[in-house]
Amino acid sequence: MMIEDLVRKNRTCRRFYELIFPCLAWAGYLTDWKGPTSGERPAAYIIITGDTTIADNFWCDHGIAAQSMLLGAREMGLAGCMIGAFNEKKLRTA
Repeated sequence: MMIEDLVRKNRTCRRFYELIFPCLAWAGYLTDWKGPTSGERPAAYIIITGDTTIADNFWCDHGIAAQSMLLGAREMGLAGCMIGAFNEKKLRTA
């Protein structure tokens, strides 16, 4: 598949289920929506971290890595979603 095809076919998938789900924040402007229901949540998560002894901000590098993974997943017929809104303390405990 050509890169243009992958980019055009790549869509965000926001229906998930797993231990991490309660740590995520969902569509802040949709105050009456609590996020995807049970059975529509992710089967897996990939968590991208950065070494803060090297730099304080990783958004560009993380974004490039995440987009590359999403395009690779799309090529295999899978879907995903980048999520940056989460409760860090709760996620570390989970």
